[in-house]
Amino acid sequence: MYTQNYFSLTPIFDYVKTIPHLPQRDKLDDSPYGKYQLVGKSLISSIPNIPRWYLWINSRSQKSEVYVGKSEEGLYNRFVDRFNQEYTIFWEAVFGPHPFIEDAYKMFPQSNYRKGIENCRCKSIGTHILWVCKASVDVNECEEVERELFIIHDPICNIKRPKPSGVYRHIAEEVSRRFNLMIKDIAK
Repeated sequence: MYTQNYFSLTPIFDYVKTIPHLPQRDKLDDSPYGKYQLVGKSLISSIPNIPRWYLWINSRSQKSEVYVGKSEEGLYNRFVDRFNQEYTIFWEAVFGPHPFIEDAYKMFPQSNYRKGIENCRCKSIGTHILWVCKASVDVNECEEVERELFIIHDPICNIKRPKPSGVYRHIAEEVSRRFNLMIKDIAK
């Protein structure tokens, strides 16, 4: 049994437009970063926290597939983690790369965080995130389906693309079919 849905990143972009500087990451609900977290969590509140696959797309582009990912620990937790770690991409999407990325480099000079910023920057063109869940998926199946989705969707941001075994191609094709239906729905 499959379930799927998608959400627009527009509410995040709308909030970011009101904060013309990259906020410090803190846990205060009334801070700019805290309010950003609340907006992100409101988008994902109905997503099941089970392992499965997701696709970032750019609905304004002919080559819409931006990034394919999987979540072995649960989709909700994955999105909370991504929104926290990669929050700079939303400011870059709204205001451009130069001052905000440089601010982030100054605020977080550790090389691992800096590399993470550089690796996720291309997601800043994303407009929607689609997700598909399938009941009873083990870790190996989750990994193999993601590998197949790299081939099927050829996303522009995924740099690492391990070769799939082919064992779960039929599941990847069904997940892809569902992604494509959502892409068509968004394009309406």
